[in-house]
Formats: sequence, structure tokens, C-alpha cells
Amino acid sequence: MCQTGVPFGDPKWVRNWLKVEAEVGKPQIECPDRRISGFSSEKSEYSFVANYCPLAFMKHDGGNITPGEIKNIQDRNALESVCEEAYLALIELLEPEIIIAIGRYMETKTKNLLQRNNIQRRVLYMPHPSPRVVNHHKWPEKVTEFLQENNLLPFFTRE
Repeated sequence: MCQTGVPFGDPKWVRNWLKVEAEVGKPQIECPDRRISGFSSEKSEYSFVANYCPLAFMKHDGGNITPGEIKNIQDRNALESVCEEAYLALIELLEPEIIIAIGRYMETKTKNLLQRNNIQRRVLYMPHPSPRVVNHHKWPEKVTEFLQENNLLPFFTRE
């Protein structure tokens, strides 16, 4: 995401599938451990359709800070309010039958948002690939198994 500006935007997917490529600016203060190289980045990231919070917050060492880790409750609530508004607008626009929530945080946020807005959707939980998550190893294999078990694999393959 930080390389292309697209949430979970692996440069190859953003360029080849979304057909987006442009100059990517750098912040005034760039983290030395997470330099921005834009579309020339060699780093591959998992790519998904949408991200609850399409902003990146980092510690001084380059580690991610997720919305749930923001200590100031007023700041976190303000951020989550904006994120939920955008997420709800996306759900209303796309009208998905199934939402795959990646991580427990996302599963909880999705179910609560749908319930508060009287929206009926099937929400499936899938573990997050982050190295900070216990048992994150072999994530691609686990995703394939998850998609097969839920009869979703045909939606993610070319046949």
C-alpha cells in the first residue's frame, strides 16, 4: 500500500490488473526502514479488493500501527468513524453477497457495521497473513483451502 497508494497494492497487481501507474510522492519525513520506491518496488504484497483503513500509520522503526492500536480513544474513534463511513459506502455500492473479513478485528467491525445498518450479508472470517498473527505460516495454502471449503475458489481463478 505504501508503495503505490492502493490498499494492499502490490505494484504488479496495481499496474497490470488495475491499469494504474503514476509517480508516487514521498512524505516529508520518510521512515528509513520503509523507503518509498513507488512502482519500481520489488516488494510483493498480498492484494485484496478493499481495506478498512486505506491509510498507513507507522512507528519510528517502520512497524505498522493499526487503527485498533491507536492508544488515544478519541483519535481512534474519529479515525474508525471515517473508515466505517467509507467501508459502508463501498458495501452499499458493490452490494456483495459475501464479505470475507481478513482478521478478527475486521470480522468484528464488519458484523457490527452491518448490524447497526440493518444490512444482511454473509460474513466469513479468514486469518490475517501478518507475521504478528499466531499461526500465520503457509498463508497462501490456508487461503486456497478456505476458498475451496467455502466454494469461492472459482471467483479467484481464471478458467
